[in-house]
Amino acid sequence: MTRRLYLCLPATLAVLLATTSSAQAQRESRPCEPGRFYNIIAKHSAKAIGVLSGQLNDGAPLVQWDRNESEDQQWRCEDAGGGYFRLIDHHSGKVMNVKGGSRENGAALVQFAPTEGDNDKWRLIRVEEGFYTIEAKHSGKVIGVLSGTTKNGAEIVQWDRDGSDNQKWQFIEIPRR
Repeated sequence: MTRRLYLCLPATLAVLLATTSSAQAQRESRPCEPGRFYNIIAKHSAKAIGVLSGQLNDGAPLVQWDRNESEDQQWRCEDAGGGYFRLIDHHSGKVMNVKGGSRENGAALVQFAPTEGDNDKWRLIRVEEGFYTIEAKHSGKVIGVLSGTTKNGAEIVQWDRDGSDNQKWQFIEIPRR
């Protein structure tokens, strides 16, 4: 009996350590935690995704703008299941959405009330230390800044993944007050 216990103990410890390491690695590779707010910053411009002019309506376009701590630039992650998230704007409570469910390159991102569709579900994929692509579930395309411009007001759109810095995003947690 004692001998069997000694033989099983190393295997049990190995499984326990592997499970703990896997959970820790998953936490470290996830850019956002549910219930916390983040600025989502473009690598190429260091500008934040926000809602144009702080609008509250469905269909308001998402643009990049100098980071200014306004609530329309603050996003919360919500688990949507299957490794996907919804990204919810703090100012309006609406989700990041590909307009009309389009699967085309250049389709605009807007804010919209949550739907049952997959055009407001996103996979966050680590591409390099601290940066992620944001991939639409319905199309498999990633979001980026239109034409890679660094100007304020540039539209956020979906596009085929090409590895450019305007498709890489950093999630910066906003301290709780």
